[in-house]
Amino acid sequence: FQFDPELIIISAGYDAAIGCPEGEMELTPAVYAHLLTSLTALANGKVAVVLESLAEAAAMTLRALLGDPCPGVGSLGPPSKSMQDSILNVIYVHRSHWKSLRHQNLYSPHEPPEEDDEERYVPSLIYHHTETIKPAKYPTRNAYPVLSTSFLHYVSINLNNIIASTKLLKPEHKVCLVYDAKMMDHKNYEDKNHLEQPARISSIYKMLEDFGILKRLHILKSRHCTIEELQYAHNKSHIMEMSSLNKMNMKQLIEKKDIYHSVYFHQDTFKAACLAAGCLLEVVDSVMKGESASGVAVVRPPGHHADIDDPCGFCIFNSVSIAARHAIKEYGLQRVLIVDWDIHHGNGTQEIFFEDFNVLYISVHRFDRGEFFPHTGDGAATLVGRGPGEGFTVNIPWNKGNMGNAEYVAAFCQVILPIAYQYDPELVLVSAGFDAAIADPLGGCKVSPEAFGHMTAWLSPLANGRLVLSLEGGYNINSISYSMAMCAKALLGDPLPRLAEGLAPCPSAVESISETVKAHRNYWTTLHSRNKPLPAENVLTEEKKRNITTSVSATSSATHPVQSSNFGQKNELNVMCNLKLLKELTLTEVNNGAPVDSDENKGTNKKKETPPTAQPSTSSITGTEDGSQERSTLSQFLSDNLQALVNEEMFAIVPLKTCPHLPLVQPVPEAGIDVKASCSVCNDPKENWICLICYTVQCGRYINEHMLLHNADSGHPLTLSFSDLSVWCYSCQAYIDNQVLYRAKNAAHLSKFGTELVWSYDVQVDLH
Repeated sequence: FQFDPELIIISAGYDAAIGCPEGEMELTPAVYAHLLTSLTALANGKVAVVLESLAEAAAMTLRALLGDPCPGVGSLGPPSKSMQDSILNVIYVHRSHWKSLRHQNLYSPHEPPEEDDEERYVPSLIYHHTETIKPAKYPTRNAYPVLSTSFLHYVSINLNNIIASTKLLKPEHKVCLVYDAKMMDHKNYEDKNHLEQPARISSIYKMLEDFGILKRLHILKSRHCTIEELQYAHNKSHIMEMSSLNKMNMKQLIEKKDIYHSVYFHQDTFKAACLAAGCLLEVVDSVMKGESASGVAVVRPPGHHADIDDPCGFCIFNSVSIAARHAIKEYGLQRVLIVDWDIHHGNGTQEIFFEDFNVLYISVHRFDRGEFFPHTGDGAATLVGRGPGEGFTVNIPWNKGNMGNAEYVAAFCQVILPIAYQYDPELVLVSAGFDAAIADPLGGCKVSPEAFGHMTAWLSPLANGRLVLSLEGGYNINSISYSMAMCAKALLGDPLPRLAEGLAPCPSAVESISETVKAHRNYWTTLHSRNKPLPAENVLTEEKKRNITTSVSATSSATHPVQSSNFGQKNELNVMCNLKLLKELTLTEVNNGAPVDSDENKGTNKKKETPPTAQPSTSSITGTEDGSQERSTLSQFLSDNLQALVNEEMFAIVPLKTCPHLPLVQPVPEAGIDVKASCSVCNDPKENWICLICYTVQCGRYINEHMLLHNADSGHPLTLSFSDLSVWCYSCQAYIDNQVLYRAKNAAHLSKFGTELVWSYDVQVDLH
């Protein structure tokens, strides 16, 4: 999506399919249909497939090109350990070139892990071979493995089982639709221009007609939902209270709305809400009976805020929740997926299924740390379900506005689709709100109508194509009409417009996605490798490999053998990187913070205040021929203590000497820096940092991480710690020490200790 191709050419070899001797892999034929379908959404659908085989997998490829529903592939767990390593290696090598790959946090090999259970990934180049010297070329003839009789029998049984279990569906109608103008009778007595207005559905219907889409759809008859069906999601008292609205006059209805949270009532509200829910059930029935492959319900009032007891947020009855329970009850389904892409969190849907493992609820919404409607805090990433439903509520909360196509692409690729493929739903329902669309008066985001079409296309391969969209929010008439038209075109298999070149999510979105992955990685194994931090620097270059090898050779003869530990090669690599970077520093330099031969220490009788220096061990001082003592370099000292480093009993942190973001540093305010200042957001006095661009004071990641969020929102990368006066660059993911930072560090030092900070740089700068 970041590359935005104009044409896709697929070299369709199938030697990774199960039973093929060349590849020794086990891909089922159906997988190829899913792989191809995910690519047809790109390049305006211009996909050329060069078939290199006529096996079952090729037949699945052709079905996908024809737009037939994708066969199921079963529940997909995580990739093998080897494949996870390969994927992480590719991300590591390419993340500097493709912003869309920058989801993993970075770590410095020279710093200890921030958390005890942090699983750092160390990229590696490993060549498994039996030859003494790696061959320059390999034979291509008569080089395939010889398959044993038992293996061929195993393959035969598996293929027969796959053929027997694969459902090749082709319903009579590709897409069905339901609409009834009577749902427009639900109106606001006080405000005829209320955002949730009747024209929302009529404008969608008209655009489908104007675009020639309507005549290609199977139109269903509308119906009302029964009281019994409403009870799938709501208690009887709520249903009865809504049914009594038709007996109230206008004044009573206006007074009644004030009891609830952002709703209005009309004498025809109950009929319209029952019609909305009943129409959606008609679509579900058409899809589940095999009459239609997929469907769209153009209905109102919306429903996902309505909970078990009450209406809320323009919603009366929760139509999608009723439809999910209907499918489970009437068709014996065990796994229903609800994807809610409305800009507001579906608090009602979440409440209804919070303890239910038969329904997986995934919501991507604007949250603003609980400050965005519905203001309940229920949309946080940490709310994952309860009891038997634990892990089956997935929230992806945006913490700021202006989210667009790139952020939603990332949410689908990083969270929604991996979890959905592991869940293996039998039906997918979408709470299709379009208030995240461009120009919506409530959402404050900028998702294009075309992007909603792409989201629909990504979900289409699931559940044998059984995908149903139900209108929720969206209050810009043009935006919701175009958006639903794009979704309908996606269901019909029409080529979708390209999104844009260079799509990459903003840092705030990456942070939100990471929070969700962290909250759910113990429930969904497909997320296991997605949160592993990667090294911030290049550890794969030939030069570094030679340096590491040299360091290992040099230290192995001068130290005791390093015992193996649980950290293994990862820590040894970190240690060797430390030795390489520190080899030119002496212990005195590290303790004093200044080179011993700097200009400031030459030819001067000025007395300087210096921090107390630690005494080096006797092993770090050696004698010379003239009897004087020679300073040990820090690398020698660390070599003597290599075992302690590997065991993580000691650490060495080396700040970078320069940083491309240093020109952003602003002058210290005239009032100076107060290291006792509290966080400007949460007022916490502990572990605070100050931004060196705008000089706001906010707390660190172990308190409420407000400085981290400040960086994500503002892009200001450099911040100074009140604890140890170190400077961290979020963009470089490293500590920085440079003379440009002296004034800010000196101001903090004056506030903290009442004395000037010793100049420790090997250049002279006029500070006055």
